[in-house]
Amino acid sequence: MADPTPTAHAQLAALPWPSIAVQHTASGTGHGRRESRSIKTCGIADELGGIAFPHARLAIRVHRRRKQTGRRETRESVYAVTTVGERARKAVRGATRSAGTSPSRRRAVSGALGRPATLPT
Repeated sequence: MADPTPTAHAQLAALPWPSIAVQHTASGTGHGRRESRSIKTCGIADELGGIAFPHARLAIRVHRRRKQTGRRETRESVYAVTTVGERARKAVRGATRSAGTSPSRRRAVSGALGRPATLPT
């Protein structure tokens, strides 16, 4: 979520991220730096107040830590919102698992949140 939307950014940052478990992590090294990313998702219910996005169902937080040789570590959190709920995301993910591809191929082409990826033809 970009800073031009300060209300939405503040609402997303205020969600209970510390109490939510990390659902995906990735790390790597290269070009003189170490980098790690963690992804958390949080369901948003309109009846509990929701946020400033109509029909928002799922909030996503990507936290990145980066350490370049000879420099201080930097940390950055990026927020996103989607109208696809957790149940629908799991249903789509389950449907792609039964599509006939091998488990290793699915892992190689799936996105960070387990969304089906477009295979090259």
